[in-house]
Amino acid sequence: MTFAATEKRPHDYVRHGTTNLFAALNVATSEVLGECKQNRNGANFLAILKRR
Repeated sequence: MTFAATEKRPHDYVRHGTTNLFAALNVATSEVLGECKQNRNGANFLAILKRR
């Protein structure tokens, strides 16, 4: 089995219309927390964890 070459993109490539799903599991209650955000960064993830 061989893997195909990685896709090449120009330096100015922008992903339009994408979103990021952040999810966390509360093991004490088995509750899954999730939220979609435009940006993927630590501040957005921490906001979800502090929500509950």
